This record gives sequence, structure tokens and C-alpha cells, in this order.
Amino acid sequence: MKFLVRYLLSAFVLAAAVWFGIPPVRGLAENAGMVSAAPSATGSATSAPTAPSPAASSTAAPAPVAAPAPSPAAPVVDTGSPTAETAADFAGDDAPAPAPVEYAPGQEPRQPDYRGPRYDWGVLSADTQGFDTDGKPLDKVPGGTVVEKMSERDSKTFGPMYLCRIRVNRRWQEGYLFPATAVVLFQGPFAFAPKGPSDKVIEYFTKIGQRERRIAALKEEHLRRNPHFATYQAAARAYKDFQDKSKELTARRDAAVGMERSRLIRELESMKNQEPRLRAALQNAEIPYKEWKSQHGDGSEAADSDPEVLRLDREIEALVEDVSEMVPGI
Repeated sequence: MKFLVRYLLSAFVLAAAVWFGIPPVRGLAENAGMVSAAPSATGSATSAPTAPSPAASSTAAPAPVAAPAPSPAAPVVDTGSPTAETAADFAGDDAPAPAPVEYAPGQEPRQPDYRGPRYDWGVLSADTQGFDTDGKPLDKVPGGTVVEKMSERDSKTFGPMYLCRIRVNRRWQEGYLFPATAVVLFQGPFAFAPKGPSDKVIEYFTKIGQRERRIAALKEEHLRRNPHFATYQAAARAYKDFQDKSKELTARRDAAVGMERSRLIRELESMKNQEPRLRAALQNAEIPYKEWKSQHGDGSEAADSDPEVLRLDREIEALVEDVSEMVPGI
């Protein structure tokens, strides 16, 4: 009787140990066939693989392990890029088209689909002497000419300078340096300028340039009446040509060596005798020229009654109100 009670008690403890998760006991029970293996998390009836014992690893070749299949990478979308895909790209043919940009009359950009450089645009406020990138003078560029500022430079003579391209016959020409004070500058490229207002600005400064040229022509016409003008002009030109040649030869002498340097030194020495004579001729011609000019003026008073100047004055005044929207204080 005692044996039967002890046998039943042992069986009960063993069963409880198996079902309540004591791993060593459960493993022995499974090996003895007393219980079946618990299903895995994936639904398999086999238990997880365990590491082989040293004895087993010394007699059996290891089975090859397949590399895990790579998980597909999610597509990367740069939402800050102009070409980034958005939900609208996958909306299909039935997706509504983006609403067109509406502008007030006359405010449309000159070229809304422009894809070129983003230089700031501007206009020359008057007829302006331009220079190339080496500082050599170019022809004057008329007031009202459209420019785009490509970069900035400093000049000992003119201060800040803008390296520009200018618009001539609807084409850009690069390589012009202008004093910054001669350029009325606006933000953004000319292609994005509002067409109506920018046309008014260009027209305004174009007429300013025309007025200045007309007044300069009136002054020139008046000065040619000076009986001493031709003599003075010839003497002034001869002295300037002498100075220009002297500067050129001096620069060449400084860069030359050997016989060429000796030749340039002799040429410069011979020119020294010419300078006093040319300077005296200029001074002698200048005295009567300036006396006549002081008595008869420089001809600027002729602009007060010139029909062309008066017409331009009226046209410029009519543009002031419109232009002041983009150029306050003109």
C-alpha cells in the first residue's frame, strides 16, 4: 500500500514538473517519449535547433547555412528636391491639374519658364563709361540699357564695380565693368521682372540717356563756335597721345631684358625733350580758348529752349509716378 502511494505521488510530481516548465525534467521526459515537444512560435512541431556537442561536431561536417534573404529597401524620396515624387505623381490621369498662377494685368514675368543663371538685373541710370575685365575703357553704354550683375569688384578709382552682362538686341554680352553707382539694381533675373513695371523703368532711364546726349550735342555745337577750339583740341590731343605712349613704353621697358630693354631706355630718353614743348603748346592754346568760353558760356543754356529736350522732359515727367513704384525717390 505504501509503495502504491509513493508511486502515485512521484508520478504526480514528475507530471507537474514537466508541464510547469522545468527544462531539465521536461527534456528528459521528451527524450523518453513521455511528452511531445511543444509547438514553436511559427507553428512548427519541432523544437529550436541546439548547438551540437563536441563529440558530434568532430564526426559530422557542419551543414551549410543559407544567407538570409535581404529585406527590400524602402524608396527614398527627397521632399526638398524639385524632382521629388509626391502623391500627385501617382494620382493617375484623373488627378486635377495644378491651378495656374494668376498675375495682375501687366505684372506677368517676362519669361516665367526661365531656367538660366539667377543674376540680379538692373538698368544703367545714364550713359556710362564701361571697362573690360582688364580695366581698359570701352565705348559708353546708353542709359536705360538692361544689365545683369554677375559679380562685384573694387576699384581704387571708382570704388565698388559691378561685372555685368548687357542686353543688346535681345542677346546678352558679357565682360562689362560699371561703377555700382551707375546701376539701378533689382532683385532676381530680368526674366522674372514684372513686364509692365520693368518696361516703364527701362523707358524712363532710356529717355534720361537721350536727354543727356542731346544736351551734350548742344554743348559740342556751341563749343565749335569758339574760334580757338580747333587749335586747343589739336594741342590737347597731341599731349594726351604723348602721355599714353610714354606709359606704354615704360611698361614695356620694365618687362624687357637685354638689348630690347636698352633700346626702350634710349627711346624714353629721347622723348623727354618733347614733353616740355607739347605742354607749352597746350598751355598757349588753352588761354584764349578758356577766355572765349568764360565770355560765352558752355552752351548748356541752349537746352532751356531746345524742342527735343523740352519734349523729353515732358515724357520723363509723365513716367515718374509709375516708375516710383519700383524706384522710390526718383
